[in-house]
Amino acid sequence: MSLLLQLFYVFFCFFFCFIFTKSAKKCITRIFGK
Repeated sequence: MSLLLQLFYVFFCFFFCFIFTKSAKKCITRIFGK
């Protein structure tokens, strides 16, 4: 369950980041480049 919530959270972060920045590559590096 917690893994599903984590994926859901990452998806929403990416989704909103993509809406605001219009750059998927920047969002991916921001989320996974920690």
